[in-house]
Parts: sequence; structure tokens; C-alpha cells
Amino acid sequence: MTLSVGTLDAAGHRDLGPSLLRVEEYVERWWADNPMPWFTDHGPGHSRRVADYALEIASIPGLPQQFALSPLERYVLWVSAWLHDLGMQSLGQPLGPITPQHQATIRHRHPDESASVILEGAQAIGLPADNALIQVVAYVARAHGTEFFESSCTFLRSMSDVRNERVRGPLLGSILLIADELDLHYERARPSLAHPTLNHVSEAHAIKHRHVLACRVQHRPGGSVGFALTTQALKGFPELDALAVEQWIVDKLRRQVAMVEVEFSGGFGSHASLSRAITVSRVPAVLQGAAPDPLAMAVIRADNARDRMLDHVRELADVLGAISARQPIAIIGPLDDSFVDLSGREDLLDAAEARLAGEGTRVIASRSIYNSLGAATIADIISEWERAAGVDPRSIAAVANSNDRLDNIIHKLSESTAAAIVTVSSCDRLDGREFEWLLQTALRRMRDELDASIVISVEPGARQRVEQFGFASASTIALDQDEVSRDLVRYMDADSAESAAEAQLGYAALKRLRDQYLLRLSGVPS
Repeated sequence: MTLSVGTLDAAGHRDLGPSLLRVEEYVERWWADNPMPWFTDHGPGHSRRVADYALEIASIPGLPQQFALSPLERYVLWVSAWLHDLGMQSLGQPLGPITPQHQATIRHRHPDESASVILEGAQAIGLPADNALIQVVAYVARAHGTEFFESSCTFLRSMSDVRNERVRGPLLGSILLIADELDLHYERARPSLAHPTLNHVSEAHAIKHRHVLACRVQHRPGGSVGFALTTQALKGFPELDALAVEQWIVDKLRRQVAMVEVEFSGGFGSHASLSRAITVSRVPAVLQGAAPDPLAMAVIRADNARDRMLDHVRELADVLGAISARQPIAIIGPLDDSFVDLSGREDLLDAAEARLAGEGTRVIASRSIYNSLGAATIADIISEWERAAGVDPRSIAAVANSNDRLDNIIHKLSESTAAAIVTVSSCDRLDGREFEWLLQTALRRMRDELDASIVISVEPGARQRVEQFGFASASTIALDQDEVSRDLVRYMDADSAESAAEAQLGYAALKRLRDQYLLRLSGVPS
């Protein structure tokens, strides 16, 4: 699908053709002075690629003519794509240091700010003097922001008639949001060494873009629109980190697809759909890649851990709140006899650990009891803590007493000024004396002497016992139907996700169902 002056003239919109070039020139000037180095590129190159992706997504083969985008709709989509990130610039500041709070404000508020810039400066931008058209362009641009998508679509539904033609604003907004997400290319990454003010979130996004060589729209049979990524295996970049980056990219794209699919499919009269089957192929890179920033990778892993959870958003907030208040907390939920997590408590513990690691907290974790299906002892826990704390192996060999080894761990951790969190999974499976020593001595000393946050996971039957030692509790047994549906819709259509949530299958069964859909999305027969 293309857009040209001739196409617009033929459709009776002779005033729109000349504005195409004026809009592009305005965006070039807009970004000329302040390239916002704290973010990956949002300038003219990004706008051009997003506009191209948007029209390519909308080019559905075999689409009945009455559902194809009209020239006027193509114009709205094209100029909205060019203008969608203007708010990144007007919320900016002169080059130099930037606070994390200001950076977060720009990242989250810029879609709304972009709409304001368009509405207030339409004439200077090069848009025609048509108030209805200007409003639709502004709100389609605004819709590219996840937090503003729903409210933008609500407004656009009320503005469906422009120049006595139907304009499907919510459909155009859904296309733009996905097109914006698809611009993953390496051209957008800025060299972090040139801009030392980058924070870890921005560096995580730069890492993402450095890995992506290409992203292609794939039109599949039946009106299905899919996406294929080509990533590069940067030399010197660890394989596990590369896999984490790819997972981060794919999960985010699936979340965006799930969010817009109703407006997208409905706008095309159910003759088109967005596929969650996203293919990733990796090619070897010749050039040496930069070593990954550990805290940036921690940000990526934190998002991945959160995405592995089903529901438990409120429980995660409770756990993080207790940690912030330095209140020891026990995550409570049942395992079956085979150590299958029936409640999501281990996913919740993973997500809490990963979130704190992403914020720079030092995580001293023990998973030996859970991973060994209950066979581990207190000695195994101490060994994990020693490795995580970086205790000298020679000092470990010199002592055998648990209290002496604990002294070494506490001494080593006290040398660091970084905040610490100490976690133990399934610790109620220890025998009685070891469990009591863990609670009464080890964890208490770490809390008192290091001011460390303490998180454990236990069975419901251990609630009273751990509360006697001063632990607050976060239960993971209940599931919220709406939250479950929102999580599952990333992997299956909305009706299937809603049906699964209504069936109240339980956490473990829902995860098995999700894994089956993931296998299908990967092309593996279930």
C-alpha cells in the first residue's frame, strides 16, 4: 500500500498532498537541535520507518475493498506516524544530566504531549486548516502510547466522520501502536559511552536495539498479520543474555498485539487479525559487541520474570512494599508432592528477586530446597549464600560450623554499601531444628546486622510458625479472573483466554495451558 499526492488528488483531497512533504520537513527541523541522547532514537529516521511499517501492516492481501484503508485514512495514518513522538522533544531539556524521574516522565507522558503539540501547532506543522482532521491525527498519534491507547480510541470513535468520510480512528491507532513497536532496529541504539547519563532502563532498550537487524511484516493466509525478527549474535555477548533479550522483545510485542487486537480485527470487519506467532532467527555477527551492562540486563530479566507470572500483581506489590519497609515476609502457597507449584509462589519470588536486582539490590538467594525437591539441607543453603556473597573459598574450607560460616557471609556482605535481600525458597521443608536455626539465628542476624530484607516461601501450614518469628505474609492461593485473562491473552485469542480464566483451573493448570499455546506459537506440535 502506498500513499502519493496523485492518490490523494484523485480522491478529492488536493490540499492533503502538499502537506506530506511539509510534515516530514517539520519533523526534520523539530529534531535538529536536541537529539535526546538519553533515549534510543525517536527522530525522523524512526518516524519514517514507523510510517512505512504502518502502511505495510494495513496492506492485507485479499481484503474486501470496502474494508481497505481509504486515501484519507492512509493520510491520517502516515502523518500520525511521522508526528507521534514530537512530545519526546517538548518534554526534554538541554543536553546534560537528567534525573531518572524526569526520564520516566518523558517516557510515559510523551504520547499525550505529542497530541498537544499537534493540536496547538497544526498550521506550523503543515496540516491543513481542518479542525476535525487535526483532532483525529492528534489522537491517532496519541494512541501509540500503551497508557493512552484506550482513552484515545474512545475519543476517536466519536470522531468517525471527517470530510463526510468514514475514518476508523481506533483501527489506525492500533496499527500505529504495533508499527511503533516494530521499529526495533539497531539504527536506533545510541553508544552508551558517548552518553554516560544513560540510566539502566535506557541502556536496556539500547541493548535490545543493538541485537535486531530486521523486523518484517508477514501477511499470512486468512488475513493474519505476523512478524519475523532477525537478530544478531554479537561476539562476546553471553548466550543466556541474548536469549533473555529476545524473550523480552517477543513478550512485549505479544502484549501489544493482545491489547490492540479487538480494534484491529473489528476495524477490518474481522477479515484480518494479528498473529502472536512471532518468529526469531539469529545470524552471527562479525563485530565484537559491548559487554552487557549488568544492571541493564537485570532490568530485562525483571520484566521477563514478571511476564512468567500469571496474575499476582497485587501480591507482588505487597511483597515489594514489605521489602521496602524492611519487614520480613513469607510468600505462602501450596506445592504438591512432586514440588509442582500449585499457587505461583515461586514465580512470585522470582519476580520479586528480579525486580530488586533490576533496581541495584544485591540478591542473596537460595533455591536448593525447591530445586532438589526437598532433599537439600541447611548446609546447601549456606553454600548458596556463600557463592552469592562472594566469600573466599579458602575461608569456607577453613570452617565447618554453620555459625562460623554465617559469620563469614555477614562479614563479606557488610563490606558492600549496596542494599541486600536474602531469600530462601521452601525453607519449611527443612527438618525442625534446621528450620528453627534458619529463622531464629541466620535470617534474624542478617536482618539485624546487615539491615537486609528477608523473603521466604513456605506452605500454608507453616504460616503460624513463621508469623511467630515476625514475618508478614503474602498469600498466592487466590486468582483474579480478569488478571488471568489479561495474562493469557498474550498467547491465545481473547475468547480462549476469557474461557480459561472463567474455568478456574488453578495456577499450575493455567501455566500448563499457557505452555501448550507457547509450543504452538513456536511451531511445535502439542
